[in-house]
Amino acid sequence: MKIKFLGVLALVFSAGLFTACDKDDDPKVELSAAKDNAGEWWVKYEVADEDGVYSDIYGAGYTHLYTYNTADNVSDKLWVSDEHNFWDYRVKTNLDPGNRTFSSTGQKSAVPEYDIVVDITDGKILKDAGRTASGKTVDSIAFFIKFEDDTDGFTYRVSGHRRTGVPEDEH
Repeated sequence: MKIKFLGVLALVFSAGLFTACDKDDDPKVELSAAKDNAGEWWVKYEVADEDGVYSDIYGAGYTHLYTYNTADNVSDKLWVSDEHNFWDYRVKTNLDPGNRTFSSTGQKSAVPEYDIVVDITDGKILKDAGRTASGKTVDSIAFFIKFEDDTDGFTYRVSGHRRTGVPEDEH
């Protein structure tokens, strides 16, 4: 009786092994709706002088910027965030995925401890229009941003390129 029970148990166990390897049960991984415009970027924040020449007036150099999909995972919205790198903002923008343009005016920053209005205008992601320090061709990003609490009232030009993660390209 004991041998018969062990035989049945072994048969059930081995049947479970074979069905667990069924390829049709593998999860389907979907990319985000904003995948072509989402990424990690190296950008500079610059201000124009009276002659229209842009410069990094604070000497901040390149800082990280992030763009990513919203929780709704729709193709016409995009988060833009610097995660405490320059000004500390996170703003949901309207996105035209076909033209790779984005903007948002009168939007409150989603950083809980820093409740300010942020305007992002003329945002554009250009395919293969950027160059990294090592010479790699990558996407570039550019937009203008204005912060409600900027006592100088500057509109900053933000521009840069997609981060590659390659050590030679880190700033």
